[in-house]
Amino acid sequence: MTSMTNRLNIRLMGTPEILIASGVPAALPLNHLKARALLFYLSAAGGTHTRDHLATLLWSEAGSSEAHHSLRTSLYHLRQALQAVGAESALVSDGEMLGLGSDAYECDVI
Repeated sequence: MTSMTNRLNIRLMGTPEILIASGVPAALPLNHLKARALLFYLSAAGGTHTRDHLATLLWSEAGSSEAHHSLRTSLYHLRQALQAVGAESALVSDGEMLGLGSDAYECDVI
């Protein structure tokens, strides 16, 4: 079963915003600040990153267990928001590695 997914256009220069393929501002229901930070980091850095790296990057003040729990929570919020705009396949997870599919988004920083 093949489904079409919306391509994300993530703009980080200036006020960060997320647009869908049609150029209409995506009403991304993503009020969770760390989930937004995670999306912005993954889009600007490109490639895949370990869960340990992301947990340490975003929750350096927390212990390892708490940081990983917070990462799972943020991933849940991010997946829900991406699904709401038809871009659920943008987030790629392969075991311990996380990233954005290179064909699912473009970012003005790259």
